Amino acid sequence: MIITSSLKMPPFITAVLLLSPLLFSFSQPFPAIKNLSSHPEDVRMTATRVADILPGAAGSYPGDFAAIGDILFFRANDGTHGYELWKTTPPYDAVHTRLVADIRPGSDSSFPEELTVIDDVLFFRADNGISGQELWKCEPPYDHSYQVADINPGAIDSSPTEFFKIGNTLFFQADGGNGAELWKSFPPYN
Repeated sequence: MIITSSLKMPPFITAVLLLSPLLFSFSQPFPAIKNLSSHPEDVRMTATRVADILPGAAGSYPGDFAAIGDILFFRANDGTHGYELWKTTPPYDAVHTRLVADIRPGSDSSFPEELTVIDDVLFFRADNGISGQELWKCEPPYDHSYQVADINPGAIDSSPTEFFKIGNTLFFQADGGNGAELWKSFPPYN
């Protein structure tokens, strides 16, 4: 539903409407809303850190999140392995958060990106330091990762990107040595 109003407000004023459990923010123009400072007593918001992956002030900079069931996958840097693939499982705490694989061994990063899920398989691009940026996958029990293909043979990146799924087929753009083209991967994904 789109709500409009002829009421104009200065650009620095924004209205916030809290409808449990959703939060809506309106910038001008916005509907006339009374008593914006009140909210239902049963609405409580909390935030707790899941894990201190890189202890200290630097931060692990987790990102590129994807979920399979109740398993959350993401990229993070623990200061030892560089940016690699991590996962956390319920109850989402430090004990249940761990490195899935050190794809590029040592402190260099494989920098997994484009995390995309098809059924129970996680796809992403990563650089193992040998094949360049290529297509990778992680399958149950999610404690290892495997390169699907070296699309541009050798150390040259194929740079797979623009991941898109239709059914159980993964479509993506990659450079096999003749410029970027449309590629696909389908079961058994190897």
